[in-house]
Amino acid sequence: MTFETIDLGAMQIGTLQDQKKVGEAIKNALERQGFLKLTNHGIAPEMIDELFAWSKQFFALPDEVKARAPHPPTPTPNRGYSAVGMENTSVHGNLGKKGGKVLPPLIDMKECFDQGAADDELYNNIWLPESDLPGFRTFMESYFEAGFACQQRILSAVALGLGLPPTAFDRLHHKRQNELRLTHYPPIEARQLQDGTKTRISEHTDFGTITLLFQDSVGGLEVEDHTSVGIFHPIESERYEMIVNIGDCFQRWSNGGLRSTRHRVHVSQRDLQNQSECLPGRYSVAYFTKPNRDASVGSMPELLKPGAQAIYSDLTAGEFVLQRSATTYGSYEGAGEKQTKL
Repeated sequence: MTFETIDLGAMQIGTLQDQKKVGEAIKNALERQGFLKLTNHGIAPEMIDELFAWSKQFFALPDEVKARAPHPPTPTPNRGYSAVGMENTSVHGNLGKKGGKVLPPLIDMKECFDQGAADDELYNNIWLPESDLPGFRTFMESYFEAGFACQQRILSAVALGLGLPPTAFDRLHHKRQNELRLTHYPPIEARQLQDGTKTRISEHTDFGTITLLFQDSVGGLEVEDHTSVGIFHPIESERYEMIVNIGDCFQRWSNGGLRSTRHRVHVSQRDLQNQSECLPGRYSVAYFTKPNRDASVGSMPELLKPGAQAIYSDLTAGEFVLQRSATTYGSYEGAGEKQTKL
């Protein structure tokens, strides 16, 4: 499968007609596959290079230093550092069976750092002491704002593609209650990802509106086919290309018209073909666009097709994330790790 690459530049310098064409292309691509790639998205190559440089510096710190910015022992808020094995995306209802026994969730072999807006009204960020990594906080706060500006351009395009005013989604996101995540997948023996006990990140959907992702060249990101459940296709990107995907909240607003698509990170096609014994470390950065916590995530009347009934109830994004947490976070016999934060 080939994932479409779209030039977003018109959202900054194009005419309204140019912007509508871009919005239509984005909407069509998301309807078909749930994922696409963007060029000329407005985040400078130099900033992306610096972003990955800071990520590598952070994860290269000793474990005891990273632990000075600990993620809370609860699903919410998504802040601070999570060590390898602390978060798993396998959930109840998706667990495999073998010999009549339910298998425990796969262990996600990754470590993460999460932050929100500097002025989030509910949750504070959890930073390392400045002396541990001077300049890290300042840069990450600046990138968070760049991600928000980019998010607004993309949502304006999607709104135009759906036949709505370009500002249609602004009121649902103006509080900037988003999350920015750095992820490091340490080097690992390929056999550990092929024996059914470990993975890099298990198949899942994203909670929010859209996700803006940059990844390195290592590969391994796979997207489920909209027409064939359980069939996953690799999605690779050029340096500085942004990958964008639909989240659960947008699926709800669109009454299922734009589907939140399952995806995972596993052994890349390149490593499979080369029969690699050891997989290199992998880095990615995800900007999770989320609605204001008090915004409704019920089906939007203006996005209902003629004669269609709303299939998603009118609850707030805050209530929805609690529902997701209730089903995603849990325990299974013999397990002690914290379950996933989507």
